[in-house]
Amino acid sequence: MITLNIATILNEREIKKHYTFLCANGFTEHTATHMLTHKSKSISFKHLEMLCTLLHCTPNDILVWSPDEGTKPSASQPLHKLTHPEHKSIITHGFRNLPLEELRELRKIMEEEVKRRM
Repeated sequence: MITLNIATILNEREIKKHYTFLCANGFTEHTATHMLTHKSKSISFKHLEMLCTLLHCTPNDILVWSPDEGTKPSASQPLHKLTHPEHKSIITHGFRNLPLEELRELRKIMEEEVKRRM
């Protein structure tokens, strides 16, 4: 089954109030609730594009595929590209314990990369 994986991306972007963020950016309360509680049975292309634009990502980042129970899809199944391992955000968890000097070095590298991409 293909589902939405919006909360993980919002967490990685360090957006704390997921529901509030979605509603403030053009989603109705109903749509935001359904997308965040995995109750959506479908998503419109309009909403998919809105999410990708807001979160600066692609549909492959938002959609997650989990094979149905009892099935064994072949290893060559292209949908495997839509499987995402669960992980905690390195931003919120990994950086907190870094020595201050290393944190400053990483910040400098990130700032230089952002400038390079502009």
